[in-house]
Amino acid sequence: MKIISTILLIFCSSVLWSQDDSTGVKTFNEVQIIRPVIPEEPQRFTTEDIERLQPLDLGSMLQSIPSVSIKNYGDVGGLKTLSYRGMGAQHNVLMVNGFAVANAQTGMADYSQVPVENVSYIEHDVFGRSNILPTVGAALQGNVVSILTKGRQLNYTKQSVLASYGISSFGQHDIFALYKRKLKKGAFGIDVNQRFYRGNYTYNFQTSGIDVEGVRENNAYQSSFVNFNYIRNWEKNYVYKVFEVFGGYTNIANELPGAVLLYAIANDEELNSEKGYVNLSYKSYNKRVKAWNIRSRSYASFQLDKNQYLDPTYFNAAGFLEHNYQNFSHYYGHYAKALKGDRFTLNWGGEFENNLLNSNREDFATPNRLMAKGLMAGEVKYTKYIVKGSLGGRYILEQNRGNNTWRNPIFAFTPEVLVDRPFLIGNVGAFLWYQRSFRLPNFNELYYSQIGNIALDPEKVNQLNLGVKWHSKNSVGNAYGQEFNANAFGNLIEDKILAIPTKNLFIWSMQNVGQVGSIGGDVSYVYRKKFRNNKFMQLNANYTYQRVVDLSEKGSATYRHQIAYIPEHSANFSGTFEYRNFGMTHSLNYIGARYALNQNIPQNKVAAYMTYDINLSLDLRGNSKLPLRVNGGIKNVGGKNYQYVKSFVLQGRSFYLKLIYEI
Repeated sequence: MKIISTILLIFCSSVLWSQDDSTGVKTFNEVQIIRPVIPEEPQRFTTEDIERLQPLDLGSMLQSIPSVSIKNYGDVGGLKTLSYRGMGAQHNVLMVNGFAVANAQTGMADYSQVPVENVSYIEHDVFGRSNILPTVGAALQGNVVSILTKGRQLNYTKQSVLASYGISSFGQHDIFALYKRKLKKGAFGIDVNQRFYRGNYTYNFQTSGIDVEGVRENNAYQSSFVNFNYIRNWEKNYVYKVFEVFGGYTNIANELPGAVLLYAIANDEELNSEKGYVNLSYKSYNKRVKAWNIRSRSYASFQLDKNQYLDPTYFNAAGFLEHNYQNFSHYYGHYAKALKGDRFTLNWGGEFENNLLNSNREDFATPNRLMAKGLMAGEVKYTKYIVKGSLGGRYILEQNRGNNTWRNPIFAFTPEVLVDRPFLIGNVGAFLWYQRSFRLPNFNELYYSQIGNIALDPEKVNQLNLGVKWHSKNSVGNAYGQEFNANAFGNLIEDKILAIPTKNLFIWSMQNVGQVGSIGGDVSYVYRKKFRNNKFMQLNANYTYQRVVDLSEKGSATYRHQIAYIPEHSANFSGTFEYRNFGMTHSLNYIGARYALNQNIPQNKVAAYMTYDINLSLDLRGNSKLPLRVNGGIKNVGGKNYQYVKSFVLQGRSFYLKLIYEI
């Protein structure tokens, strides 16, 4: 009865929760013993994990997370979007250094355009357990991928330099340089990252029962990133304050190879983009108000994206086609967290966001979206239970500036509840979680030529999860640990947005077509052990089953059929062994069979595949005379050309070598 009354109290008082660092650390004989008190932490990757696996990009790294599907149109530079438990790519948010990346035109992030050379930490958080204080908008979405860059980390030495150069098969070169300097009250850093890729690999695969072979054409990719970071920290009356400025510029030139079809094996289109951003943040910690300890964050973000689509041989009077789009997004918010001892936590926050789109297309709108967001929540810790509840709200106004028309206002609440029993039986914990979330139609779905539909409603999702976690008792003598996680989940997506034929088979439009249901589960296991004689071993394994089906209309050709490009089965395994300066990591990634369309017939089936990678390393950074790390290995050892998206063939076996210099 106490738990039920606490949930009601939290909702009635409308107080938002967020996750504090809830890992207690005790030191005994110079060995840390970590006793987790939350049974399901976010999926996290450290700098060491990234160095061991050497992924192509952020999307490749995230593919190893349970219940995550990365829709992959190509290896280097190919579009990579994230789907979690059957929800679309627009139901997740990418945060970089605590700021959400906004693009209202597509509504989603391309994880192929996030290089990992500058990434020090990756986290995927669904249940609101991140130690990274999010923006209000990201917290409302609930499915958040957060990364921290190496340039953001405070420098505790006077100055440091990190540089790396990597070379891989098919003309790939990666260059990265970072300089950081400690100041009297803070630090600053600047980094540069470049990637060059020809992508002219040979392929041999089967489509429509016919063997197709050739050389991938129009597949070159070039990207340049420049970022700067400034952090100032000071203390006044025992209150710790931090001011941060992050800014940067990105330029990407990307050829679009298209699908490999029997009648058209190459395209000549290009997609070029530029992005500039400035982010500001002010944080304060340890402010005392009576018995409460308050932490707060005020922030502002300004982001400008320019995209150019170019078809140099388009069949029209001009002889070519060029479409230009300019997205400008800015948002401002405040987020606060109050703690009373170890038992009570209260959170609240508000945010305003504005998205504008301009284009040189006469048949495209010039939308202006205004959003007000609010979050309130709370947490109570009992002796055996942790109870959390949150209530978020959004109010959206949207104008087409071209004809000065307004869409109907949208107002929505998004509740969330979690009941947690950290230690149910011994070291076994369990929790039950529910969240209702939604995503807005993006500008393309609303306004793009004949396909757009300005009457679209948001997609709504009801999510339910039952989770169990077991962890071993850490041994002081051998410094080892084991973790086992299991989740059973069910989601119901309402007002699913899909493109369907309207007037005839040649005229399609975006429509809210009904419901999508998903049910499934995932299991994961981690074993790590650090030996006394400079040896280290770690094993990671996970498996996911997800049945994601169309529930829109009984009797239709797709009713209870698996949604396109969501595999029912997927699994990952990696094993690392390190001895002194030498390391070896093996990784396997299995993607089950999928369907190219929602109608599950043999013609639409895309075969399952498995890739195997070997990664080797020699770390000499402890040597002051030669502070180097050398990475090398083989990607896709089997060498077969696979396709995640039908007819978008991926590269075969590739080799890489990377040098890292750090002082």
